[in-house]
Amino acid sequence: MSSYTPVPGKEIAEFATSDLVLLKDVHEGWYVEYKRELPNPKSIAKSISAFANTYGGWLFIGVEESSKSNNAAGSCPGIPNAELDVAMQVIRQSVAGHLNPTPHFEAQVLFGPSGQVGLDQGRCVICIQVMQSPLAPHVHSSGIIYRRVSDSSEPKPENDRH
Repeated sequence: MSSYTPVPGKEIAEFATSDLVLLKDVHEGWYVEYKRELPNPKSIAKSISAFANTYGGWLFIGVEESSKSNNAAGSCPGIPNAELDVAMQVIRQSVAGHLNPTPHFEAQVLFGPSGQVGLDQGRCVICIQVMQSPLAPHVHSSGIIYRRVSDSSEPKPENDRH
């Protein structure tokens, strides 16, 4: 199982809002994906299954890339706190409804404000850690097995696991 963490020396439960500034040095890739806003349920399931089927990884919702040419974290616009309960329900239902078997993941919510990363009061970032799964492959409801390939989730045959 992967022990990579974008916040060195901390487990997901220990992440603090002040740690978001460290993501400015972390590029999207094999272990990290940034989403500015909550993706649709099938896209959430695709990302989580790709991490579970490969080496594990981290999905940050409410974080945007610095630019098209620099895929490190830029600002953290977050999602409204008022939408958090629904967002968490969508994430759980996306995984349960679109993946078989259902992979394990953990989530931590980081609340604003943080002027260092542009996260305003009343907004939050959802951090999701997905461990490499011993139950892989996790098949998407589309019938596809996704794996993490560099900075994207790609369909791969079962005999091409790593």
